[in-house]
Amino acid sequence: MDGETTLEGVDTSVDSGNADATADLGSCSGAMSRGETCEITMQVTAYEPGPYSGVLTVETSAGETLTVPFSGQAVGDDPTATTSPAPETPEPTDPTPTIDPTESPDPGIT
Repeated sequence: MDGETTLEGVDTSVDSGNADATADLGSCSGAMSRGETCEITMQVTAYEPGPYSGVLTVETSAGETLTVPFSGQAVGDDPTATTSPAPETPEPTDPTPTIDPTESPDPGIT
């Protein structure tokens, strides 16, 4: 297995901005030969608009540490914001009947 290495672990750190980053080895499992490629999956979650930056770090079975800087600009919605549905409009009720005080419910009583 001369010339092959295995990616042992991946980590992320955010240096600036209000954000979190996560990563996993994606398709980078098993021994890899020199020049072979694979894809590491990384996701950044920003909590407010603005710039962010950080470092993706990968450790290999050969004892090497590979670092890749990343940066971006967060725009748009706050992921913690929620919306509430509009309150329901109540169904209309029958109008309350009105009684004319000059009319008596019992004949002969006034």
